[in-house]
Amino acid sequence: MIDKIDNLMKSQKIKRMILVAVTVSASSLVSFNLLNGGFIVALSVLVMGIFIYCYRDMSGQYIAWMVAFCSPLFRFIMLSEESGPSKEVLLMVLPDSFFYLAYGMMYAIICKYILKEEYTLGNFFYVALACDWTGNLCEIMVRSLIAGKCLIDIEFFFLLGLIALFRTMLIQFISASVEYYTNILLKQERHEMFRKLLNQASVFESEVRVMEKNIGEIEEVMRKAYDLHKISKDTEMPKETKDALLDIAKNAHEIKGDYMGVVHTLKDLYLNEFQDEKMRLSEVLSLERQNATALGRALGQDVSFVMKIKTDYILDSPFKLMSVIRNIFTNSIEAIKAIKGNYAAIVVNIEDDRDNPDLCKMIFSDNGCGIDKDMIDFIKMEGFSTKFNQKTGNIQRGLGLPVVLDIIGNEYNGTVDIESTVGKGTTVILKIPTESVGERVK
Repeated sequence: MIDKIDNLMKSQKIKRMILVAVTVSASSLVSFNLLNGGFIVALSVLVMGIFIYCYRDMSGQYIAWMVAFCSPLFRFIMLSEESGPSKEVLLMVLPDSFFYLAYGMMYAIICKYILKEEYTLGNFFYVALACDWTGNLCEIMVRSLIAGKCLIDIEFFFLLGLIALFRTMLIQFISASVEYYTNILLKQERHEMFRKLLNQASVFESEVRVMEKNIGEIEEVMRKAYDLHKISKDTEMPKETKDALLDIAKNAHEIKGDYMGVVHTLKDLYLNEFQDEKMRLSEVLSLERQNATALGRALGQDVSFVMKIKTDYILDSPFKLMSVIRNIFTNSIEAIKAIKGNYAAIVVNIEDDRDNPDLCKMIFSDNGCGIDKDMIDFIKMEGFSTKFNQKTGNIQRGLGLPVVLDIIGNEYNGTVDIESTVGKGTTVILKIPTESVGERVK
């Protein structure tokens, strides 16, 4: 399998090198004559330099040498179409090969014996300049031999240097532009990847909290079963019952251990990676709006958002607040979906609390089905759910409001208030100390 991959990589590399050689050769048609002896200043040298810089996994030496074969052949064919193949045409294009051969040889020497490191945009300027100038000198010397006279003098020597300098500056400018654009794309890609990872981390954060709660409940079951087993020793309870109590305690202990293993793994290998990451509150809201919009469409409901962010923050722990916002948005969308044909709207207001400027006030309002006042206290309880399937009898376990209360209360030292009217909608108001949220930026 490894051999097949290696062969495939080599094949792709060869194909790419041939494509580069053909492209560079075709660009040689864009040129102007500098001497009657056939010496031209061609675009191909510029194109080749850009390819050599950008395709660092390919040998610049071999690229130049492939062009040394392809470019003169390409020019010979094109010029022969006008006047037919002849010795004059061959002698006109053949010295081009010596330019590219000298270019490749100088490139190899500089990279191996002088540079001795991977070139950068800064030092590649000198590499390309030296190779271009050397190639020009080699080509003009070959043309001098063909013409039987010296075609170069001091002025022309410096003219070749100026040509090489001009082409190298263009290579530098274009390569820098390509690199800058590529870096922008990479940053966008990395930022998008980070947002996705952060999004997943916030999901894990909610699930970890549920598992930690379950660990406490399992431990309580284990303790009670073991206490009953100890008490049963002094009673006439059947041996099978005593053994069953001990088995319950042992099994609960094993389940607890499994839960703790999963929690520690998620925290150590995943969640802890984001502990020091920072993100703007506005960015978190934007990301969760995208997630909520996608959820709404999956449920057949288009959701309109109105975001009023009067005060923004750089969050110290973004994925925890992401869990809060996601649960609020999810509950709103499901409440809106419960009213068929209702126009779905979620309004978010982020501002400083008027009564206490040291509090960040987050208000989330929807136009969903609303909650009966008598039910508000119940929905705050762990495990409570209104999502009951009458056909199957299953209750959907939602993280929902209990997780919101847990994170806001225990992690941010904040409060959660709920205002709701049946048939009109629900408003969730979070008040969090600004020092717990992060750094205020506006």
